[in-house]
Amino acid sequence: MVQARDVLIYLSLIYSGEWVPIYDFISSKKHVETEVIEQTIAKANVQCLTYIDDEFPHGFHECFRPPFALFYEGNISLLTDPNKKIISVGGSLDIDADTTRTIKEVIDEVCEQENVAILSTLARGSQMVATKAAIEKGKCILMLPSGIDRPFNAAESELIRLAKQKALVISQYPPGTEATPERARVRNLYVAQAGDFFFVTSCRLREPVYEMVAIALQRGRDIGCLPYRAREGNHNNSILKDGAFLITSGEDILFNLGLSNQPFPDN
Repeated sequence: MVQARDVLIYLSLIYSGEWVPIYDFISSKKHVETEVIEQTIAKANVQCLTYIDDEFPHGFHECFRPPFALFYEGNISLLTDPNKKIISVGGSLDIDADTTRTIKEVIDEVCEQENVAILSTLARGSQMVATKAAIEKGKCILMLPSGIDRPFNAAESELIRLAKQKALVISQYPPGTEATPERARVRNLYVAQAGDFFFVTSCRLREPVYEMVAIALQRGRDIGCLPYRAREGNHNNSILKDGAFLITSGEDILFNLGLSNQPFPDN
C-alpha cells in the first residue's frame, strides 16, 4: 500500500530533489501508478525522512520552501532527537589563522555539551573548519549540495566517509545527483534557517554567508557573531550592532540556547 510519504520520496527521486517541479506535480494532482512508485523506491534503496514524517526536524519544517525529503546516512538521531539543539554555522570562504583557531575552539567547547549538533557544509574556510571539528566530536550534521554519494574530490570523499561513520550526512538531493552552484546556494539557505542558533564566524559583502545571514534574520533565527577589529571590512560588527549575540566562546552559544547557566566561562 503506497502512502503519502512514498509519493514524496518518489517525486524527490525522479525530480532530483528540486523543490519547484515536485511542488508543481503535487499541485497538479497527477496520477502515478502504485507499481511505478514502489519499483522506483525499491531500486533507489535509500534512507530518508519526508516532510510529513513525525520525526522530520522542526527546523527544516520552518524553512522557506522546506525540503520534501532529506536523504541521509549515519546517526539520524543527531537530527531527530527533540532534546538536541542544532547550531548552524556560516562564514567566509577565506579566513586567517586566528579565525581558524577561534572557530575550532568554539566548536570544541560547544560539543562538550551532550545535547547539541553542528549543522555545516564542506564549503572551504569557516564551514570546513567547523565541520572537521564537529566530525571529530561525533556531533556533525553535514549537509551536501549533491547526493550523499557524490563528493567533489578525494578530500571531500574522506570527510564524507568519516561523517557517515561518526556523525550524519544529509541532503535534499537523492543519490546520483551532482552538485551545481544553485544547489549549493539552496543548501546554504537551508543551513542558515534550520538550526536553533546561527553561528556566524565571519561575514563579508558579496559572499554566500551574507545571503545566509539575510534569510536567517527574515525567518527570525537567533544569530551570534564573532567580533572583529573595527574597519577591517568584516560585516560581523554591523550584525552585532543590529542585535546579534556576541560570541567569544562556546559557552556564549550554550548560554543563549539555555544549555548553560553562565554567559562566560570561568577563568
